[in-house]
Amino acid sequence: MDLTFDDITIEPGYSPFHSRAELSTWNSDKEGKLELHLPIISAAMDRITGPEMATYLAKKGAMGCLHRFWSIQDNLLAYQASPRKTFVTIGVGSGELERAEALRDAGAEYFSFDIAYAYSIHAKEMIPKIREIIGDRCLMAGNVCTGSGASFLEELGVDLIKVGVGPSSCCATRITAGVGIPQISALIDCSESVEISIVSDGGCRTAGDICKSLLFSDFVMIGTILAGTHYTPGQVYTNLNDDGYHKLFRGMAGSDAYRDKNGKDIPDYKAPEGVTIRVPYKDARETDKLLQSIAGGIRSCLSYTGCSDISDLQARGKWRQVSHAGYREGLTG
Repeated sequence: MDLTFDDITIEPGYSPFHSRAELSTWNSDKEGKLELHLPIISAAMDRITGPEMATYLAKKGAMGCLHRFWSIQDNLLAYQASPRKTFVTIGVGSGELERAEALRDAGAEYFSFDIAYAYSIHAKEMIPKIREIIGDRCLMAGNVCTGSGASFLEELGVDLIKVGVGPSSCCATRITAGVGIPQISALIDCSESVEISIVSDGGCRTAGDICKSLLFSDFVMIGTILAGTHYTPGQVYTNLNDDGYHKLFRGMAGSDAYRDKNGKDIPDYKAPEGVTIRVPYKDARETDKLLQSIAGGIRSCLSYTGCSDISDLQARGKWRQVSHAGYREGLTG
């Protein structure tokens, strides 16, 4: 049986620490190309990561991943307005190699090859070309959800593998296509199949889900958790029933996003695999509390498990499968 976040719990152990301040949330990838004090990367989505989010996360020790749904010129402007340790994203459409060249020339050091499914001919054709353009700079690629898919990307020479097909709250791939692997099982399969680092992408709703991801991955990419926060791109709206403010959050394979990206509707041979949802707006103070809860949650996990840092958690951390009743027992409210 395949498992996702609510199906497991992390087993506590003896804790030798007097204070959680002793514990480190720092982590690096296995190739030594990426180090973060908080192992969080924001999703490359047009309602999650622009220069403002990338700048905010850099101040918190995390990292932004700029989306690619701009013209090359606007993409360059966005990168130039962001910290130098920000990921830039390359796809497979027309002009994407020119995008990679332009961003390389602008000084970008961290690249993400980002398509819906990377165990594919598209990845096989594009990744070697991107590698030739960017040289030894850091290259993340995804998404995949099986060990064979992860091994495929490793053999193509990427540095980090992004894992997750269909777990996001605004992704409809599981509904539309019936495809995907529950995220915990996908992470286990992929992490056991390769020697390079895994980035868990999708499905996290809480700091606890992030901690569970870190049992099997070195970094966690988040979108839903950041949706609606002060630093995300997009307008703040007043709800029609006057119950507060909200922002929009959308999957990049949805009809609205496709239309904005391409200036036309999704063609007849495709089906939308993303949705647009309304999420409550969180002001700057609430956003700070959110990031604090993530960092604090990771330290709490380390303390409960008796692990000094994330690599220690990955080496010695234990988890158990739980029943639905066992999951519900831990809920609040």
